[in-house]
Amino acid sequence: MVIAVPAFSLFFHRGAFEAVDVFASARALVFLAIGLWAVSATRVLVPFFHAMQDTRTPVRVAFWTFVLNLCLSLALMGPVDVSVGENTFARLIAALAQGIGIINLSYAGLALANSVSATFQFAALMWLVTRRVGGFQWGDYLSSLWRNLVAAVVMAGPLLLLAGRMNWNAGSLFTQALGFVVLVLGGVV
Repeated sequence: MVIAVPAFSLFFHRGAFEAVDVFASARALVFLAIGLWAVSATRVLVPFFHAMQDTRTPVRVAFWTFVLNLCLSLALMGPVDVSVGENTFARLIAALAQGIGIINLSYAGLALANSVSATFQFAALMWLVTRRVGGFQWGDYLSSLWRNLVAAVVMAGPLLLLAGRMNWNAGSLFTQALGFVVLVLGGVV
């Protein structure tokens, strides 16, 4: 999340991919990264149900996750421009987005909807796992979550300072690559 702009600048900022595209892509990446933990945790929970010979529960939760994602996408993406010649489905999506819309985050709203939906899917599956096994050691889980969150914040501070000192829209590819290596090494330190 912290080095999204430097990463997109280094790897994509050339040719038709301009500075505005770098910032737009970085914005979407930040909103997608919010739910990355939930996506990875869900990938661990689903096999639990398969091991219990229950393939229906993850599919049901995935269906409701899809419905939530659809509703949130319509609520967060803002108005959709539809040309006169567009098909009926495109006009339906535009009308739904207009009617349900809460905030106009554009493409970033779609990314945020995905992250929130992934978090819902994890929470629902975790709740069902806890009910099935009769409990969960939340203390260990929350302790690990807290330690990782503190480590991420400690790493993010210096990275923000370092990334803010370089103009990622200028300089040679070599200069940007060197700056990116410094950022990655700074994050490791």
